[in-house]
Amino acid sequence: MPDDINRDSCDAHVVVDWDTADFPQLIEAIDRAGVVPIAVVNLVEPLLPWQLQVARHYGLPGGEPARDTLLSKAAVRSEMTRIGQSSLRFENGPAGSIDAGVVTKYPVIVKPARDSGGSRLVRRADSVEQLRGCLQDVMRAAGPELEVIVEEYLDGTEFSVDGPVVDGVFHALFSVEKPEHDEERHHDAGLRLSPPQSDLVRSAVDQLTAKVSALCTELGLGRGWLHVEGRVLSDGTAELVEINPRSGGGLYRSATMRTCNVDPVEVTVCMALGEEDTEALRTCTRSDELLGLLPFEVNQLGTVIEATPLAEIKAIPGVVDGYQFDSYEVTSLDSENFYTEALLSGDSVEHLQEIADRVRAAFHVRVQQVRADTNVVVCKWSPTLTRSLLDITPHVYVVLDDFDVKFMDPDWDLLAESARVYRISDFDSNEEVAAVAADLALRDIKVDHVISWTEFSQFGAGYLEVLLGLTTDPLKHVSFRDKRMMKQRLRGTDVAVADWMTLPDRASETDRQAVRDGLRFPLVIKPAAGSGTIGTVTVRQPEDLAGVLEALAPDPELRSVQLIAEERIEGRELHVDALWNGDEPLYFVVSAYYKPRLALVEDSAANIPVTDAPIDGSYILPADDAPELYRRALELHRGVNRAMGITSGATHLEMFERADGELVFSEIATRLGGAWIGQVLSEYLGYEVHTALASGTVRGTIDQPRSGKRYLGALQLRPATSGRITKMPSEEDMRAFDGVLRAQKLRSVGDDVDLTHPSNWCGFIVLGADSADEYVERAHRIVRDLRVEVEPTA
Repeated sequence: MPDDINRDSCDAHVVVDWDTADFPQLIEAIDRAGVVPIAVVNLVEPLLPWQLQVARHYGLPGGEPARDTLLSKAAVRSEMTRIGQSSLRFENGPAGSIDAGVVTKYPVIVKPARDSGGSRLVRRADSVEQLRGCLQDVMRAAGPELEVIVEEYLDGTEFSVDGPVVDGVFHALFSVEKPEHDEERHHDAGLRLSPPQSDLVRSAVDQLTAKVSALCTELGLGRGWLHVEGRVLSDGTAELVEINPRSGGGLYRSATMRTCNVDPVEVTVCMALGEEDTEALRTCTRSDELLGLLPFEVNQLGTVIEATPLAEIKAIPGVVDGYQFDSYEVTSLDSENFYTEALLSGDSVEHLQEIADRVRAAFHVRVQQVRADTNVVVCKWSPTLTRSLLDITPHVYVVLDDFDVKFMDPDWDLLAESARVYRISDFDSNEEVAAVAADLALRDIKVDHVISWTEFSQFGAGYLEVLLGLTTDPLKHVSFRDKRMMKQRLRGTDVAVADWMTLPDRASETDRQAVRDGLRFPLVIKPAAGSGTIGTVTVRQPEDLAGVLEALAPDPELRSVQLIAEERIEGRELHVDALWNGDEPLYFVVSAYYKPRLALVEDSAANIPVTDAPIDGSYILPADDAPELYRRALELHRGVNRAMGITSGATHLEMFERADGELVFSEIATRLGGAWIGQVLSEYLGYEVHTALASGTVRGTIDQPRSGKRYLGALQLRPATSGRITKMPSEEDMRAFDGVLRAQKLRSVGDDVDLTHPSNWCGFIVLGADSADEYVERAHRIVRDLRVEVEPTA
C-alpha cells in the first residue's frame, strides 16, 4: 500500500497493485524508479509467482525452475508420489471442474492448491455430499477457477519443520509439535512445543526431513528456506502436508533466532544475494531450550477494540517474547486470525502448561462486530469517505445535493458501487430529505448510521436520523447547529459557558433591551446557527447595540436570521477535533489558533497592518507538551458529550483558555473541522481523516496515528488588505518550502478578496517540523516570503 508504515526506511518506492497489474507493468514501474535489482526477496506466500518472474527477468537467484513445483501443492504431491516419497491419494483441478464422484475414500481435506497460507479455505469432508458442499463454499468465496487439491485426511499429530536447503539438502533446524491442533477448523491452536516432546514426532521429523531432501535433490533446488508441515500417524509413518518456500510466520523467526542463533530473514536475504554461509548453515544446531508458542485467535468477525496489552503479557514470568497487532480486523473466518502470540520458556511441558494457564487467565480481547448488512447513509460527496465506507460495507447510500453535482465532480463509477445514490437540490429542503427517508423505509432498509461531514448537511442529516428512528430526541440535531440550544443543554453541568441570551428579532426593541439588561458588555452577536465566525460582531457598550444590529446584514447562506448574544471571552482560542466511540476518543487533538478568529476579522476591518508573524491558521499542541491541558480539555469535552447525547462520530469543539487557565466552552459541531483542519488531521493520523471517520463511525476503531512530524499546523495565505489579487503563489511555489506537507491554492490572480469575511480563503499550507522552534521558524519564513498581493478595488 502507498502508505505502508515502512516506506520511510526505503531508498525507493515502487507501488504495484498485485491483484490487477501484469508483469510488464511491474518491470516498467521498477525501471521508471531507476531501480536495478541485485536481489529479489519475498516472505509473503501470495507473491511467490511474482518473485519467480522478477528473479528470472533479472537473472538473479530465486528464479530456479524447481520453484515452480513448490508454488503448487498439487505439483509437490505429484512429484512426491513419483519419486516414492508419498502414497497419499489426491485429486486436483479448478473447484468448478472437480467431479466429487471420483473420490472414493473419506475423510478428505479440500484446500487451495496455491496460496493457502493461514489455513485459508481449508475444509474437511466426510462424504461425497460434504465434498460437494465444500467445493461450493470454495467457489462462492474465490470463484470456480480457483485450483484446489482434494487429498486424504491424515488422522495423526501435526508438526512443522523449518530450516535451510544447502546444496540440495534440507536441514531441519527448528521443529514444532502441535498436540492441541484445531482439527475441526484445521487451524494452529493451543500450546505448540519445540523441540517435539514425543518420540513419535521426533522420529517423524527425521523422516520428513529426508523426504523433503529427496524432493529438493530431484528438483535440483540448491538453496532456500522452507517451512514444512507434516503429520505422523499412530504407526509412526510421517507424511508431508505441504511445503512453503519461506520461513514460518508469527514467532517462528524469534524462536529460531533464540534457539539456533540463525535469523531466517537474514538467511533469505543472503541467499537472494548468493552470499549465504553454506558451511555455517550446514553445521548449525538447535539448543536444548524448551519453548512453547501460544497463539490467541480472534474467532468472530469485527474489529478488536480492546485487548490486554502485550507489555502485560510479557511481564508474566516465563514469557520471553510475543507480538500483538496495533489494530486488527477479522473480515473472514476462513483463515487463521492470530491477533496475539506469546513465546514461553520452561523446564518441562508441565512448567510450560502452568505459564500458558497464567497467560490465558490474563489475556482478554473485545471485538466490535460489523454486520454484513450494516447500512450507512452518507451526506455530501467525498471520494475518500465513500471509498472507505464501501471497503467496510456494500450497503452505502449516498445523498448528493446540487452543489455536489455541479461543482465537486463526483466519481460516478465509484458511486455506482454504492447501494443507491439520491440527488436533492438542498439539504435544507425538508420535503426532499423526507423523500429520501421515505424511500429507504419503503425498501425496508434499517439504517445504522447517518454520516454528515460538512456544515451544510447537518440539519438535513439530523432530520433524516429523526425520520429513520435513529434518535427519539427531535431537537438533538438542532442543538448541534443552534448555539442557543447547545448552551441551554449545558446548563446545570460543570462545563463553563459564557452568559448568553437569545435574540430572535434583531429589530425588536424589547429583545434588544432584554440583552442590555441581562448581559455584561462587551458582548458578541452571532447567527444562532452560523459557522466560521461569519456574521459575528462585537458590541462594546449597551448604547452601541442598536446601531450594530441595524448595520448587521443577514448571512445569505443561512435561512434563519435569529441571533445569539453572549458575553465576550478573552483568552487563547483553541479548537479540539475528536472522533468518538462511546465515551472514548479514537483520536483527540487540541490546537491553538494563531489569533482568535473574531479578533482577526476585526483587525482586517480596521485595516490594522499585517506583520510577518503567522496570524491566520492554527497549530496542534502535542499532548506530551501539554498533558494537563489535554486532561482538562477531555474532561470538558466528555461533559459536553453527555449533555448533548454525543456518542459517536467526529466533533469540532471550540473553547477559550482564559489567562487563569480556565477553559470556557464556545461551540461544537458534530462534523469534521473545516478549512485547513481536515488536512492537518490527515497529517497527524498519517492517513486521510475521512478514512478514520468511516472506520470510527461504523467499526468503532481506527488505525493508530502514525504522523511523520511531531509539530503540525497550517497557515492561510492572505494579503495585507482586501482587494483584487495581482500576485498569487502557485502550489508548486508553496511546496518548495522546507516543511510544507500539503498545499492548496483557492484563489487566482484577478479574484477579489474581502478579509472582513473570515472564510474568504486564498490558499492553505500544512506545515510539519520535528521541533517547536523549527516549526515557528518555518511558519514565519513562509508568511514573509510567500506573499499574496492585491490592488485596491471600489
